[in-house]
Amino acid sequence: MTDLVVIAEKLVFGGDSLAEPQDGSGKVLFLPGLIPGEVAQVEIISIHKDYDRGKILSILEPSPH
Repeated sequence: MTDLVVIAEKLVFGGDSLAEPQDGSGKVLFLPGLIPGEVAQVEIISIHKDYDRGKILSILEPSPH
């Protein structure tokens, strides 16, 4: 689908990380396995009305935590 570079903002219920892509869509992206502060290249795997779900392709910058 679509590849994006995102920064994980915080962990949410269920263990996913929340990120907001810088593409101006206003949608949030839920990603399993990403730590807040990490910069990652991700792929959107499912699109919903108010949010998308993605998977990590690579960690570009590890979290300072």
